[in-house]
Amino acid sequence: MSGSIPYELQNLTMLEVLALQRGFITGSIPSMLGNLRHLKILDLNFNNITGSIPENLYNVETLDYIDLNDNHLTGTVSSKIGNLKNLFYWQLGNDAPWGNNSFTGTIPPEVGLLEDLRKLSIIRSAEYYC
Repeated sequence: MSGSIPYELQNLTMLEVLALQRGFITGSIPSMLGNLRHLKILDLNFNNITGSIPENLYNVETLDYIDLNDNHLTGTVSSKIGNLKNLFYWQLGNDAPWGNNSFTGTIPPEVGLLEDLRKLSIIRSAEYYC
């Protein structure tokens, strides 16, 4: 898939999985994804997505898997990350040489509230620095 994430996805109110990885998606993560109250998996890795993580995405309490690595994201991680009580997989880093996520700030202490979290990846993979 290429282009931006369609705004019309908000009409899929029962959507549980949005997996658009390894494509040519540009633009930002639409804030309307925060309206998808049944979304469990958001996988947008290996694209050309820019901007920051929309604040209302942290209100989708059903999310248990977020993979945004290897894009061109910036900004900070909101303290609202603690709202995602079911989150077990959270990847924001860069594995590929073209990945350019560049978050600033510190990891919010609310990450400690994520009791089910099993994978957290926020750094660049060392294999590309050998």
